[in-house]
Amino acid sequence: MSQMRRMVFIEAVGPLVLASLTAALAGVGVAQLIARLGRAADPGLPGLSIFIPVGIGIGGGLLVVLAVLPFLERATDSDATRFE
Repeated sequence: MSQMRRMVFIEAVGPLVLASLTAALAGVGVAQLIARLGRAADPGLPGLSIFIPVGIGIGGGLLVVLAVLPFLERATDSDATRFE
């Protein structure tokens, strides 16, 4: 069962991190584009402060995944899924 939990965790973490970082980069890109189209002064790139909400979001998502993993064993236990 340990192998299944490990695979579910890996399959959940990869897309979560990738999607979060992609969304953050896209948001920064769109903000830069809008600021430049509006002829505003060069807004510059955000500092490390952008990583705080992204990190909190990724951490929250990981907590949800870790909270669900114990139920995986109950749902896939061979005694619980028998239909004899």
